[in-house]
Amino acid sequence: MVEKTYQNGETFLDGSAVPCPRCRGEQYQAQRLSQRLSETSRVPNLYKRAAVSDLPAQVSADVERVLADRNGHAFLSVSGGPGIGKTHLLCAVVQRAITLGRSAVYTSVYDVLQHMRRAFANGESQRGDLFYQNLLTCNVLALDEIDRFNATEFSGSLLFDLLNKRYESGKGVTVLAGNNDLRQSDLFGEMSAALRSRIYERGVGNVAIVLEDIDRRSRGAHQERLHS
Repeated sequence: MVEKTYQNGETFLDGSAVPCPRCRGEQYQAQRLSQRLSETSRVPNLYKRAAVSDLPAQVSADVERVLADRNGHAFLSVSGGPGIGKTHLLCAVVQRAITLGRSAVYTSVYDVLQHMRRAFANGESQRGDLFYQNLLTCNVLALDEIDRFNATEFSGSLLFDLLNKRYESGKGVTVLAGNNDLRQSDLFGEMSAALRSRIYERGVGNVAIVLEDIDRRSRGAHQERLHS
């Protein structure tokens, strides 16, 4: 048996590459990290395979650019009609962030508000709630259905506080998706203008994506009926 060790630490046995112990250790740690990040990402099973490569070329390029700066800070807003692929895009961003070793969370506004209402009912504060703190500190937060909630003083204040604190931290990527373009939205009442100025602030890498296509879910159902 012929064994040769090269400068990169890889050992070749009979022409077959075998990773060195250090390389195997690094691969194991990377796999463990990816698994841990995936388990806490909250991505629905339906979208576990969502990938940035599935997206239109320009959208994919925008996503990669936003994620390229590991210590960067940006808002990425996504708008478009029902079934057009907004959730798929958000989950693709989360999955891509995980492959880059970044903590990322997907959730909906409804889930956030429901959780926080239960937490407050149990006497917990935002500061002490682990779920809320995770939303504040994760590298990438993908917040779906941003325009599908009843705009009460509680819900508006809570969401504004979350997004404003992520803005003021000066780090992390926040992805927002809704049916309506947030640039023309007054969802947050008196705070809407202040929030828009943060989401669409120029010169900090913010991106607005408007998806224009037909409802993919309706199209799929129509095709199934045609072939049934």
